[in-house]
Amino acid sequence: MADHVTFAVRGDAREPVAWFSDATLICLPDMKHGRNLAKMRKSEGRVASLVADHDLVVARLPSLIGSWALKSAGKMNKPVLVEFVGCPWDALWNHSLKGKLVAPYFRAKNRRLMRRTTHALYVTETFLQKRYPSSGEQIACSDVETVMADRRLFERRLRRLNGIREGDKPITLGTVANLDVPYKGHDLVIRALAALGEARHRFVYKLIGPGEPSRLQNLATALGVVDQIQFAGPCPRENIPQALDGIDIYLQPSRQEGLPRAVIEAMARGCVVIGARTGGIPELLVDPWIVPRGDWRQIAARLRTVETLPLAQAASRNYEKAHEFDMDVLARKRRDFYDVFLADHGLMPAIGC
Repeated sequence: MADHVTFAVRGDAREPVAWFSDATLICLPDMKHGRNLAKMRKSEGRVASLVADHDLVVARLPSLIGSWALKSAGKMNKPVLVEFVGCPWDALWNHSLKGKLVAPYFRAKNRRLMRRTTHALYVTETFLQKRYPSSGEQIACSDVETVMADRRLFERRLRRLNGIREGDKPITLGTVANLDVPYKGHDLVIRALAALGEARHRFVYKLIGPGEPSRLQNLATALGVVDQIQFAGPCPRENIPQALDGIDIYLQPSRQEGLPRAVIEAMARGCVVIGARTGGIPELLVDPWIVPRGDWRQIAARLRTVETLPLAQAASRNYEKAHEFDMDVLARKRRDFYDVFLADHGLMPAIGC
């Protein structure tokens, strides 16, 4: 499709460039907005130079590098395809007090950028499209590619869920996320466990991911549920499917999300999933497996009655839904849209050529 591709990403400035036969990787400093204006201007100038040297631009939003590329491409009349992958309002509003102050600006900025976009790829079916609409050509295509459990593993999953209904096995809850990211909502599950009283002993909550555990450990200790918490630590990406196979009920109680990769990965392994009504999560789950955002009481209510809910039915639905994120299906959908983008700008013949 292209003779050469250049990737401009945040990375290690000590090794800023890597060359391959048909691609170049350029690492720009990980800039914080407004921290060092001179360095930001230098990086923005580097992005503008890259845009000038290339025939077309694929910009990922929301991101600083992506917004620079989009701005430069507009000035130079270069074709741009935008991949929109998350909601800056939710990310900033749920981050900190400073985040709340700047969230309105970045929401407005990204809405403005998307209004000017001629070709947009969204990772959600409807959520991001409604908040950051584009009037041009667009497609819904997730950037998540699943590793499906085979039928043998899935049948084993169903047998284990039936064992839960009979009450003879402990229930393993789990979340895969960075512990240092408060909006992922680990604390909500810990508070929900505390609200169960003696019934909390029926559960073990496994937290998989990097980060400093002390914040959550201290909360669990204060609430008297530390014995129900397991900090599993980081997990290499290639090992996540196997880690999910040891979880009965996956929880994604996030205060903000785009279309969460971890939820789809858990569904592909046949997990029962409880998720918050935030971002693209309602596009993946159905009631009663969706709870209000930030509501640990509702998480507790689901856990309290989980043995009466249709667990095997939920697991089967999730497993079938995850097939929509098959690698080949998504790659074909994405490739067809790229061909439309190129043909619309006269850069190649129509699809199939």
